[in-house]
Amino acid sequence: MRAPNVLELFGPETVGLFGGQDPCSSSSISATVKHNCETGGGFPLAQVPANVIGSPTLSCVANQCDSETGGVATVKPEESDTRSVGAVFTPTFFDGFTATVDYFDIYISKALGAIDPDAILASCYGPSATAQSQAVACALIHRDTSHTIDTPNGFVIDLVTNEGSEQTKGFDFEANYQFSFDDLGPAVTGWGGMTFNFVGTLNNKLDTYPITGFAGNYNCAGLYGYVCGSPTPRWRHKLRVTWTSPWDVDLSLQWRHISGVNLDSNTNNPLLNGECGGSSTSPAPCPDIKDNHIASFNYFDLASDWTVREGVSLRAGVNNLFDKEPPLVFPGIAGPEQFGNGNTFPGVYDALGREVFVAATIKY
Repeated sequence: MRAPNVLELFGPETVGLFGGQDPCSSSSISATVKHNCETGGGFPLAQVPANVIGSPTLSCVANQCDSETGGVATVKPEESDTRSVGAVFTPTFFDGFTATVDYFDIYISKALGAIDPDAILASCYGPSATAQSQAVACALIHRDTSHTIDTPNGFVIDLVTNEGSEQTKGFDFEANYQFSFDDLGPAVTGWGGMTFNFVGTLNNKLDTYPITGFAGNYNCAGLYGYVCGSPTPRWRHKLRVTWTSPWDVDLSLQWRHISGVNLDSNTNNPLLNGECGGSSTSPAPCPDIKDNHIASFNYFDLASDWTVREGVSLRAGVNNLFDKEPPLVFPGIAGPEQFGNGNTFPGVYDALGREVFVAATIKY
């Protein structure tokens, strides 16, 4: 259970930009989408006159429409069900080795958060919209007198709600192995030992159901972008190899791997490709653009720890040894609302490049 925080309860209501496009502005929309634009799910403020549908005047300038964001004092705590099962392996034929595998399935109901504006538009006007989804989504669309949604008076209402649900599934892996050089023969006796530690996560699913009971959903595993926000790699791991020397000095090398991710707008899911309209008869992804894919990243870190004497230790190391720069993407894709900053995602990638550290601990 998670109770709403202060901003989710009392954040000020403001109107600002989001990356997206008005589904009713396209000149090539299907008959179903055109009908949905005209009727607006029965909500007058969401309706677009037939003679205006497909007009360039409805298009959001620079693919940036407006949404109203803020907290709601009446939202309730969200709840979750977590199911997990794991196994531990300690094979007798492989001395010094242990491994664990854990499966997790976490489902959050009454999820706290704002429904993504592109998902709201698709749930109201899209080809897969239903009466149930329109009853929620169309009520959140407030068009101005010119029927647009890119002005201070025309926007998508995107306040915090308990309307949706989320689910993630995957596997966690960990393996450890250690040995002493003394066990390998007289040639390497007295050289200490080695320790290997591997930790990895396979994320098979990160589903969001924006509106409870609405069949439409989107899976952000392996994606990033306007709707999915910060990259969610399907696979990531850390492998650390440590040499424990006989001279009270430990040296370690760590390999960090983050698998590649694709731009969410480049899928044919109408809840994700709102940046490109997402409302044709067969919703097509965005054109192939520079930010369509972020390649996998590999970082290498060095660290050392020297116990000078009892109570005194020195540590030093280099993170991101080869000074690998973070991926740079369009600011609208990596904005604060997507947990981005400086055209990248510092919560996922090393934004500062190579880091050198030195530290000491003295205890008396």
